[in-house]
Amino acid sequence: MLRPLNKIVSLWNKLLGSEDSFSMENRLYNLVCIIALIILFLLFGNGILLHLWQSALITLIVFILQIVFYYYARFKKRFDKSILLNAAVSYVALILNFFVNSGSYGPTLFVFFLTFHLLITITPNKMHIVWVALHITSISALFLIERLHPNFIKNNYANLNDRMFDILYTYIVSLVFTYLIVRHLRNYLNRQKQQTETAVMKLKAVF
Repeated sequence: MLRPLNKIVSLWNKLLGSEDSFSMENRLYNLVCIIALIILFLLFGNGILLHLWQSALITLIVFILQIVFYYYARFKKRFDKSILLNAAVSYVALILNFFVNSGSYGPTLFVFFLTFHLLITITPNKMHIVWVALHITSISALFLIERLHPNFIKNNYANLNDRMFDILYTYIVSLVFTYLIVRHLRNYLNRQKQQTETAVMKLKAVF
């Protein structure tokens, strides 16, 4: 019988896909999908707790779509198209959430920042300039709209405590999962470095 830790490792590898059958990029995207599902679940719970119904509904819809994206990436191995659809859905959802969850007065900017980290992690370097431009343009446009048409923004907070809790909660979730992504990447790079050094040492021993 496998020990509990081995069972967890085995389950984790099944969720990400084996290294023999999946590319590093595909496995990393699968990881991002799983983390996104956890984030969305936590944000959905927070929205329900604070009675932010519209924000919770948006989160629930994105959660369901995220399951579809993960399914196509993990089981159909079509992660390239899944990434683009995922990014498009993320932008639409964040823009809508900005309007229904207090604009710059709410926590949407933190999720924008988290989404940026996820996108640059799972896409080629040539795409990074696209995400930078889209994020800057989106935020600038949203701020301009809020400044010119403040009535477009819906403030759903019942009191200051709810707002502070929502912002703090979203910040902590974003911080923790950004750390997990970076930590996973560093561990992967370290494993690759160790494998390369071991291969070099074996070659030196032979020659």
